[in-house]
Amino acid sequence: MTSLAPYWAGYLYGTNTGNLFVEFSEADGQISGKLRVNDTTLGVTVYEVSGTFEGGKLSLSGEPIQTEEGVQSGKITAEATLLSNGSLSGKWESKLGTGGIFQLFPHRGPVESLSVGEAVTPEQLHTRTLTLGSIRLFPGDLRSIVDLMSRDFIVGRLVITYEDHGTHVAQYFDEFQKTKSNLGELRYIKLVIQEPEAHGINRLILVEFDTNATNTITVQGIQQAWVVGMAETLALKIRKYEKMLVTTYKKFGLGLNQILFLAIIVLIPEIENIWGRALFVGLGLFLLVILYVIHSRLIPNVAIYMTTQEPGWFARVWPTVLSWIVAASATLAATYVFYILTKQ
Repeated sequence: MTSLAPYWAGYLYGTNTGNLFVEFSEADGQISGKLRVNDTTLGVTVYEVSGTFEGGKLSLSGEPIQTEEGVQSGKITAEATLLSNGSLSGKWESKLGTGGIFQLFPHRGPVESLSVGEAVTPEQLHTRTLTLGSIRLFPGDLRSIVDLMSRDFIVGRLVITYEDHGTHVAQYFDEFQKTKSNLGELRYIKLVIQEPEAHGINRLILVEFDTNATNTITVQGIQQAWVVGMAETLALKIRKYEKMLVTTYKKFGLGLNQILFLAIIVLIPEIENIWGRALFVGLGLFLLVILYVIHSRLIPNVAIYMTTQEPGWFARVWPTVLSWIVAASATLAATYVFYILTKQ
């Protein structure tokens, strides 16, 4: 029989939720021990458990030996599998008809002393942060993002923080759904969901949309594959709502590339004198600055429309259309001035 660590702690989900702590001992091919369940509603129940652990499969049954006053408890059975990360994950049920799933993680138990230079091995934490472009969202879009964020969480509840009349308000998303129609247009929201994963470390997803800063996705957890996979999946989902032209202006603004381009324009031989070239460059610089200001004020980095009525096609496309109109107008103005300066 494969040896099983003596101390395990974890979480209970299903008809009941709470924290678990188990002490195992092995003798003559059998496992026995004591299970303590701290139910979030019913309090503490202690079980005497016994069973087997063979080939990475754990089978247990147990009888309650201590319960809170007035709480009814019954015999429990559980089966679990040892995962590659060293944790146990499985199902449980009781004779009362309750049931669900659970996770247990091995612990080294109490540390009586440490030698010089010896320390408890730190757990590994993986974090991935991705940057997004300019975002336009409607209620259905926001709901689909929230559903994807919540997919791998069992007890975690998503919290949304938004700006309302100059103050930040934090609510569970379910409560937010009841009041969203009164909010109109939002320029800042933060979505956060987390729950304990193992070793006292929380699994976390944070998505922040801020018109005055950068839109980001942050995913954190102890399983690297999950962290990377969830971050990339969320980014792929949200980038469907990006506005590419606005994103380009927000990302680069009036930078070195444009300045170099304007320097080249100064040398255009079609403009006969240096003053004409300088005038054309100055106008081009002025138009680019105006274009950037218009994009910043009229076409924000983030816009979340919390309307009760389903938006039509025009409401969805107007920021992109306006962006193209502004860019085209600036181009036409520069072209006309170039024509005036170069015509005979």
